[in-house]
Formats: sequence, structure tokens, C-alpha cells
Amino acid sequence: MSDILLSRDEAERLARVIIDDIKLYNSRYLHARGATSARDVCADAIDEGRAFFRQRVDSSLHDIYESLLAELESAPRGTSIHDAQLVLIGSRVTARGARLG
Repeated sequence: MSDILLSRDEAERLARVIIDDIKLYNSRYLHARGATSARDVCADAIDEGRAFFRQRVDSSLHDIYESLLAELESAPRGTSIHDAQLVLIGSRVTARGARLG
């Protein structure tokens, strides 16, 4: 078994990789989800990712996965996952990728 991650930076990096994987492999469903939440559309993948994260990370850092998962949930409905990621990257980019002011 691999070592448990104790660093907050390493745990956050692992959580981002897991969540990016969920976005990548479920992008078609997330894009078309309409009124359905991302948690409903990807429940199995989210639960599997959570279990993997908890196996690899110290329990004091388990909240990182949930907080980054909230970014997935807050992605605007009807936009592609790529466009939604732009919103999360910086406040000067809108959900449609157009630069503000």
C-alpha cells in the first residue's frame, strides 16, 4: 500500500486530479445535465473518487476533496466543462470564455 499523504498541497493536487478525471470522463453528461446536479449525474464516480482520496490522504485533510467537489457542482449548467473551468481559473473570464472589461 502507498504512503498516506500528509501535505495539504499534495492532497489538493490529488483531489484536483480525481475531480478533473470525473469532469473529463463525464463531460458529455455534465454538459447536458440541465436541472440535474453534478452530484446526481456523477454520483458513482464521485463516491469512487472520494473513497480513493480518503485511502491516500490523512483524515485531517479529507475536507479538501469536498471543497474542490463544490467547484464541480457550481459549474454553470448548459456550459461545457472547459468553459466552466475558465470561470474557476480567474474572475476576469466569464463562463462563455469572453474576457471582462
